[in-house]
Formats: sequence, C-alpha cells, structure tokens
Amino acid sequence: VDWLQMYEDYVKGYPPLELAVVLGLSGPIICHLNQSYPDLKTLLVNFSGDSSKGKTTALSLAVSVAGEPNKGHQSLLRSWNGTSNANLGLLEGVYGIPIAFDELSANSTRNLDSLLYTLTEGVGRSRARSDGRLREVSTWSTTILSSGELDIFNRLSENTGLKMRVFNFRDIPW
Repeated sequence: VDWLQMYEDYVKGYPPLELAVVLGLSGPIICHLNQSYPDLKTLLVNFSGDSSKGKTTALSLAVSVAGEPNKGHQSLLRSWNGTSNANLGLLEGVYGIPIAFDELSANSTRNLDSLLYTLTEGVGRSRARSDGRLREVSTWSTTILSSGELDIFNRLSENTGLKMRVFNFRDIPW
C-alpha cells in the first residue's frame, strides 16, 4: 500500500516518472517475450544529463517495482563502479527483475562496446576449467537501467548494432 500511495502522490501524472515505472515493469515482459523471440534478450536504457536532475531517483523508482531500490549489497540499484566481470556477475540468473547501474562515469572502461553487447545479449563469457572443459555460461533476460552525466553513446564506437540495442534518454528532469 505504501508503494501505491507514493505512486499516486508523486508519480502519477508526471510522464518522466511514469516512464521510469514502465521501464521497471518491462523486465518481466522482456523475459516473457524472450521465450517466443529468442533474439530479444535484454533491454538496456540509459538516463543521461547534468547532475541533480533526478536520474538516480528515476532508477530507484524503476527498480522499486521489483525489490530494494536503495543502494546497497542486496539492492537492485548498483553502481557502475566495478569490473565488467563483477557487473556481469550481478546479472547471472536474473530473469524479469530490473537491475540498475548508477553513474556510468564511475566505470573505468574507456570503450563500452564489448560490455554492452554482452549485457544486451543476455549471455556471459565462455570460460574454460583448468582441465579444458567449458564452464556453464551464465544467462539473464531483463531490463537493465543505467545513468550517467555523459551520454552513453560517448563511450561507444560508431557501431550501429549497439545504437539499436541501447536507448538513451538525455536531459530529462526526472
């Protein structure tokens, strides 16, 4: 009841925040659609713009539809400040639960092409065991949300494939 009251009082009637809720709710829809359309694995949406415009609040609202929205170890709102492997590890086995990564500039990877392809493909890297056999590959299917002051496309090559996989909402007062 508290979440619904918060929605009525602060979200309803303000399209940017309504969009954040819809994006959070898209996680289970993407996962369901993936069963019939295997090429549709994961939706990646980025909010970019100046500081103090509500990007993190919008991420919190989006993931609040499914779980803990406050940053922390058990939260669905995480930081980009981690290795690519760590960020991918957070997604292992996630089906239909939206996950958010806050503040893209905290990620030290200069070119995000490889990471974003992996995120949107919904399949982790193949790895070998010490005996040469392959380990089981991690998978996921959901909506991943991101935020940062810089436009996410500033950290990508001119690859059209990535531009088709990533949605960027810029300069919206959330």
